[in-house]
Amino acid sequence: MKTLNVILAVSLLGISANALAKESLAHQMWRLAYPDDSFDLPNTIPPNAKKAYDQYLGDKNFKLIFVNNNKELDCYSSDMSYQTTIDADYGNGYLLLHNYPCEGEGVTSEEIVAFKDSKGNYTIFDSDVSYLKGYGIADCTIYPYGRTFSSNRPLQQVLPKLSMETFVPDFDLQSLEDPLYYLDVNFPRKGTTVTATIRPLFSPLYHLKGEKINRNGSLIYGEFEIQSYNDIGTLINIIAEWAKQLQDKQSLNALLNRQPLNSDDKQALIKIIEKHRDDLELLQMAEPTDMQTVLQENLPEVMQLLNNIYRTESKRRYRSIELAWDRKQRRFHISKKIPASNQPASLYDYVVSLAGFQSHFECFDENYHGYGYMQ
Repeated sequence: MKTLNVILAVSLLGISANALAKESLAHQMWRLAYPDDSFDLPNTIPPNAKKAYDQYLGDKNFKLIFVNNNKELDCYSSDMSYQTTIDADYGNGYLLLHNYPCEGEGVTSEEIVAFKDSKGNYTIFDSDVSYLKGYGIADCTIYPYGRTFSSNRPLQQVLPKLSMETFVPDFDLQSLEDPLYYLDVNFPRKGTTVTATIRPLFSPLYHLKGEKINRNGSLIYGEFEIQSYNDIGTLINIIAEWAKQLQDKQSLNALLNRQPLNSDDKQALIKIIEKHRDDLELLQMAEPTDMQTVLQENLPEVMQLLNNIYRTESKRRYRSIELAWDRKQRRFHISKKIPASNQPASLYDYVVSLAGFQSHFECFDENYHGYGYMQ
């Protein structure tokens, strides 16, 4: 299950709900986090363990070794692959894991949350968050690298029917070939109220896999992988910086529609592209030194994406929704819709607001208390 890239994919791999029901809640939660049969879980999960180690047993098999705060194992021994810090509150159905590779970089984290039904069975979610080490920042996640989630039950049986129209009743881009937004779900540490919102996919999807993917029109949720913001972040910054200097605001529409730009605005755009030449080359774009490629292909493609997001955000009625757990029905229903505010008045206003666009980091201090900021 563990990889050194920025996605931690979780699936059940054939473990049935009936099999899980025979285990303790703690064991069910760990099995959802470690679904692969190659991982050997102990029969009893130590309730107060603060760390776990992946010990390689050979032939692609691993054993989880649990320890308390006062004990450390040699993570750098030849048979160890990962060490995991554990923040568990099994009584409230909550488990937070931070997985550190014994060698190399890249830190992954996952949040496992359980909801009890009227018959004493559990619906469990595994929400993945991926962290990066390096770039001067430790223990930080870049959205939307890993805000994906799975469950021990099909999501269609657990969640209400969600679509772009849930948040944007007048959404009019149903014919888009690719998803435009993804569903970001915040599971509670205590209680049973879940908050969900939609966020733009500023980066293209590059890998859809498994039966855990859910798509309803332009909205996607469940398990999926996407490229990082940085793949087009430089291009977004170029457009936003240029928009603030425009002599004619209609030049944005001209770029969007691949029409000729007026002389002054074109020269201003070329100067900004030149300023970001090193960043474009770092992204290994096709012929980054070819100004015509950037002007006629790369930037108009990004403008099309930004225009679609603007059209959506300008009509957005709800910022987020709250989902309440129904113990008897064993599913969630929408209990509250939170109104949206500060919708962009024009494409120009939206593009200008993206100046200084960077990835959204969510970080944790040494006690794993969360805080967020823009890089």
